[in-house]
Amino acid sequence: HTFSIIKLLFSQYVPKPVSRFLRNPLSCFYIQLQQTVSVFPQDILWAETVDDRTFVYTAEGIYRAPFSLTALELRWGALGLFRCGKSTVVNLNAVRRLYSRPGGRIEAVLPTGEKIIISRRYAPDLRAKLQGGDSL
Repeated sequence: HTFSIIKLLFSQYVPKPVSRFLRNPLSCFYIQLQQTVSVFPQDILWAETVDDRTFVYTAEGIYRAPFSLTALELRWGALGLFRCGKSTVVNLNAVRRLYSRPGGRIEAVLPTGEKIIISRRYAPDLRAKLQGGDSL
């Protein structure tokens, strides 16, 4: 399974995550060129929605997806994509470490060093999945 999405090629430093950049009106954010590429769902490290736009993060770059996080999770949840917050999905197969955090949250560390927080609302689902209650 592959899907086509738009690769964003930036003329300046590529911010990670994009959400910090888009929410700061003082930031300069230029898209120099857009091209459509195909991405394997298993290559997704995580995804987020910012201002009704879905961004997919892989080891190679940041991509804008033409669908919602819900569609991403429903279509490729069996491949490890897991809803971990209101606006975030993480690929559980890409997680290198998990840490318990205050307030019932869990921190997931990805191969890129990025840290994703699993909210307390989704943490019980993750724990059940990890204990064999649901397959990845």
